[in-house]
Amino acid sequence: MLAHAEDDKLHTCPEVADSARVRLVALAGEAGGRWSETTVWLLRRLAQAKAAAEPLALRLATSRALEAQWWALLAVAAQDALASTLLGGAPTFATGPLRPFLNSPTCSW
Repeated sequence: MLAHAEDDKLHTCPEVADSARVRLVALAGEAGGRWSETTVWLLRRLAQAKAAAEPLALRLATSRALEAQWWALLAVAAQDALASTLLGGAPTFATGPLRPFLNSPTCSW
């Protein structure tokens, strides 16, 4: 089901999906919190890439800490999107109480 949703998104945006300069990666998740294999792979690779700048002894710990932080942010964003859909409003994740945190230097995007 998640792989099908990812494929649908890629077919929806063919101008980006077929680009030689960029790669479109669709992140799919279910309402219950299950994420697609692509999402898991991408978050892990991004955390490893960001942690590569750290000293060798800290890379694994940094990578895992970044993954945990980003999974928490994704989980809140997914819950917010679901709640806003059910309540008929717009998601408040980026404009609500987390906005100061998202714009702070401690937030490792």
